[in-house]
Amino acid sequence: MFDESDLLHQGMELMKRKEYEAAVEVFDKILGLNPRFIEAYYCRGNALEAVGKYDLALDSYAGVFKINPKEPAVYFNCGCVYRKKNESEKAITQYDKAIELDPHYAKAFYNRGLAYFSTGNINKAFHDYMTAIGFDPKDPDVYVALGLLFIVKNEPDKAIQQYDKALGIDPNHLKAHGNRGNALEQKGNLDAAIEEYTRVIELNAKDYKAFMNRGYVHFQQRKLEPAIADYTQAIELNPKYARGYTCRGSVYTELKNARKALEDYEEAIRLAPKEAETYVSRGQSKNALGDRIGAIEDFKEAIKLAPDNAMAWFNLGSVYG
Repeated sequence: MFDESDLLHQGMELMKRKEYEAAVEVFDKILGLNPRFIEAYYCRGNALEAVGKYDLALDSYAGVFKINPKEPAVYFNCGCVYRKKNESEKAITQYDKAIELDPHYAKAFYNRGLAYFSTGNINKAFHDYMTAIGFDPKDPDVYVALGLLFIVKNEPDKAIQQYDKALGIDPNHLKAHGNRGNALEQKGNLDAAIEEYTRVIELNAKDYKAFMNRGYVHFQQRKLEPAIADYTQAIELNPKYARGYTCRGSVYTELKNARKALEDYEEAIRLAPKEAETYVSRGQSKNALGDRIGAIEDFKEAIKLAPDNAMAWFNLGSVYG
């Protein structure tokens, strides 16, 4: 006969196999047997988070509050759920409570920094990242987050220093390589940026954003065929990513292949119908193919979506002129 610990192990094994719904059923069974089994509340909350059932995850973590309201980890977990729900202020409140109970809680400082960063409070984010590093200098994720902060501040050299620290701890850290590529690109060091994006692809061939990033650098270098190859691979990996079609369409435009460009802009608009820039691009392709009326309609739609879009007004005037 299984006891609660056996069932907990069973549920955790299901989570390792990403069978989250089945794991939730096991944790429910445990809590039916013992409503004070704190670990089961945590595990059930983690499983519910993994399938995007954030409110139910919060309900599960609430079970811990009833048993031990002074446990910092449960506030931390709730903060992480609120971050996933894009409710940064609520997340910050939860991290505040975790830190109040455990002033050395490095992960809470790091995650609160992420929440502050998402609200645009760069100074508080910086303070929290530095505090987290003080308590746990071996966490590469904090250096990656700090690097992104420097990219936003347009300080690529400082960003690269942080990514180098992260890679010194974990040489295969995908975000560190990818973001380091962003910083090198910001500096104008395009060949080195390509090397970083290629490294990400070598580590994870399904990372469509790495193909997008590399494709964009190829485009900047006027290496149009490699750019198309990268954007095509990104689209194959994520067919619902509208920007992949928009970017590939831009390359086809440069190659004077208006029909191929039009096909990509059509798909991009189908996936993301509120992007004014894509209507401008599609209008230009239509105009190049002799569809003056269709071009005018697209430029007008772009202006409706973004009345201050200068390119839409310019192109509309050009067609009328």
